[in-house]
Amino acid sequence: MGWCRVVVLLLAVLCLEGIVSVAPRHADSAPAPETRQLKVVKVAASPDHPGGTFGGSIGSGVGSFSLQLAPGASRSNPLVKTMPTVTVGIAESTWPAGWSNQGYALVPDPSGVAVCGDGLSYGAANIIPAGSTPYLVCIKNGYASSTGSRILRLGVTTLTPIHPVADFGVTLSTGQQITVRLQKDQSSSSVIEVLVPASSVGVANISTPVNWWVTRQSLVDDPTGQATCLRGTKGPPVPAGPDRYLLCVEAVYYSPDLPRGLIVGVITSSVGHPGGTFEVEVLGSLRTISLTPGSATRVLPVVTIPPPGSASISFRATSPGWHIIGYGLWGPGGIPLPDPCAALPPVSPSPGNKVVLGEGSSPFLLCIHVAYLPKRVIVPAVARAGP
Repeated sequence: MGWCRVVVLLLAVLCLEGIVSVAPRHADSAPAPETRQLKVVKVAASPDHPGGTFGGSIGSGVGSFSLQLAPGASRSNPLVKTMPTVTVGIAESTWPAGWSNQGYALVPDPSGVAVCGDGLSYGAANIIPAGSTPYLVCIKNGYASSTGSRILRLGVTTLTPIHPVADFGVTLSTGQQITVRLQKDQSSSSVIEVLVPASSVGVANISTPVNWWVTRQSLVDDPTGQATCLRGTKGPPVPAGPDRYLLCVEAVYYSPDLPRGLIVGVITSSVGHPGGTFEVEVLGSLRTISLTPGSATRVLPVVTIPPPGSASISFRATSPGWHIIGYGLWGPGGIPLPDPCAALPPVSPSPGNKVVLGEGSSPFLLCIHVAYLPKRVIVPAVARAGP
């Protein structure tokens, strides 16, 4: 048992000298950081600018920010903030007159030396991901004076799911001609950018491919150059000023293999008339429209014209006192419902009593303008002999 006493004594000595460690420490047992660094820099798209103050807010409790850009400077001094390791959103909300926001670039900056270089891509994404990595956020703005220029983006959109490739020619009021291509079966085209003046800009003409119809034009605010076409928004002209817009041409495709729908009606401005009947001949088939006494309009049920859709249409009044004044022919983008002829804009009718439709399946509205002008009996005056 003597050797046991020796071992016990040796262990006691080693413990007293601190050689034996009971709980070794590990280098990775330190707590993870709860904050990280954020740098924000203002970037000018062009050196031709007067500078100014830009502001916004940073989420997750960081607060507001303000950046000062000197006249002609390409970048501002960095603004350094401390942010948490959760996801953090940053949004610029104020800028001087003549400026517009053109997007954000989120740059990981683990070593703290990242800069807002010329090769960065800017977009609408402005959420810094969670984690311990520090970040540099570059916010880009463009300046255009009231007498300068700006970028207008153009695109084509459709709800027609199946269609061929189509090229739309857009002529602006500035005289610029732009071709926008909609690829096969796509709902939206690629966007074309064009430099336009800061004055008001309108659309002078849109040339459409065969079997396509433009239903409307929409205008979308596009401060960052990342907007997409939204149907049913306000239309041109593009307002004067430095603001950027996306101009969307909304179109529909009518396949030539489908039948065509034709709506035919009569309309009159004659008041207190006794009513009347009118004959319409479509593809050799006669149809009668009866206008009730005192009514302003009457419409036939939809007439179906089989492919290829071409047809000759003639019309005449069959009741005495009624006369054909002319007609109005409206394509798919201008057919108001449910009372189509009565809701049309007050335009002068085209003269004649015959219409020829070419091939295609696009629907049409034919409104025949009529007037009730009864003949009046004129009694000749009889001269009387003098007294």
